[in-house]
Amino acid sequence: MDVADKKPNEAGFYIEYVKTGFRLYDIAVTCALLIAKHYVGDQFVVHTNGADAQSSDARRICQKVLGYP
Repeated sequence: MDVADKKPNEAGFYIEYVKTGFRLYDIAVTCALLIAKHYVGDQFVVHTNGADAQSSDARRICQKVLGYP
C-alpha cells in the first residue's frame, strides 16, 4: 500500500508497527520510538504487545542517558 493511500483511524492516528521478536536490537528500536515520542509528544503513541518489563530497559536507558522523565 502506498503511503498516500493510508487513512487515519477514528482517533486521527496513522497506525504503523515494528515487530522485533525480542531480538538483540529490540532495545534500540524501543529507545528510538521513545525518543520520537519525546520530541513529538501526543502526536505519537508508543504501544507494546509485550509485557511492561520488556520495554523497561529501553525506558531506563532513555531516563539515565537522555534524562527523559
